[in-house]
Order: sequence, then structure tokens, then C-alpha cells
Amino acid sequence: MSGPSELFVEGECRLEGLLDKGEGVLPAWVVCHPHPLYGGDMYNNVVMAVAEALLERGHPVLRFNFRGVGRSEGKYSDGEGELRDVTACLYFLKEKGWSRLAVAGYSFGAWVGLRAGVSLPDVDLLIAVAPPVSIFDFSFLEKCHKPVGVVRGGNDVFCSEEILKEIMGKVHKRKVLEVIEGADHFFGGHENALKNAVHKIL
Repeated sequence: MSGPSELFVEGECRLEGLLDKGEGVLPAWVVCHPHPLYGGDMYNNVVMAVAEALLERGHPVLRFNFRGVGRSEGKYSDGEGELRDVTACLYFLKEKGWSRLAVAGYSFGAWVGLRAGVSLPDVDLLIAVAPPVSIFDFSFLEKCHKPVGVVRGGNDVFCSEEILKEIMGKVHKRKVLEVIEGADHFFGGHENALKNAVHKIL
């Protein structure tokens, strides 16, 4: 494999990205990074681990920086502009010829990415890593009719086990929950376990 190509996605804001075409196995994935105001970017350890797991299965993967991060234009927009960033990246993959799409996101990226993925008909599958259900409203998943996989660290204070189970109980389609015991919200030292969890979900 040749590795990822640097590119820019043209949307409401011009977004810096890295696209690895893998072996072309569908769906093609957009992977969303954690909160832009707290150091999140597409080189985050969790984002990298998720992308590696997807690539090991041959999927095309697009990582990108939300508006205002790295070389992406614009500035932080409270999750609303970032929602449009994810949509722009999904349409970019569709324009590249991949007919089936999927979204994975970590923390803030899970909140924004899944919101985009639930509403777009071309998106088949959703993965949320450490969705911060204790901070953001994930009730939109009650309207989700797509398979959802979730990875939670056993010690994650931002992803309440009780709230997560309540939300997952309302998801209509197949759902999978993988718990990595000993991991907190940041998965430091648990990256391989995280990759294995993504493989199990897939």
C-alpha cells in the first residue's frame, strides 16, 4: 500500500485531510477527531488506531481536520459547522466514486460524526469511540435505523455507562458495545485493544 495522500476537501471551509484508498473495500470511511479546542486533530492516537483497524480490513479511510484545526480554514463552530464539515467529507468520498459510506468518530468527533451519519442515506454504518454522552446530547440516535458500534473505556468519566446503555437501548438496528476495561476516555496504552474492538464491531 502506498499510504495516505494529502488533500483538501472543498466545502463551506477548506479542510485539510489524509486519504488512504486501502484495497477499495466498501464502505469508505470518514474518521472524525476529538474536540478542536482541546488539542484534537487527525493525528490523535485514537483516530490513528481506528483508521489503522479500518485499513487492515481494506477500507478506504479519510481522516481530516475540522475547521480551524491544522491547515483547515475557518474557526470552531460549536458543533454545527463541524457537522457540515463531516457532510462535506462524505460527499467528497461519494464524488470519488465510493457508493457506500460509513462514519467513525472519537469523543466530540463521535457526537458530530454520528449526527451527520444518521441523516445521510448513503451512510451504512456508524462507529462511536468514547461518545461523551455525559456532556453532549445523543438522543438523535433514537431515530437511527443503521447499525451502530460503540467502544467505551471501562473508566471513562465522560461516557456514563448508565446513560450509554439507555441510549443504545433505543437504537432500532443492530448495535454492538465493546468495553475496554482499564481504559479511560483517552485510551493511552490501550490502542491495540481499541483496534481489536473495531475489528470485532466490523
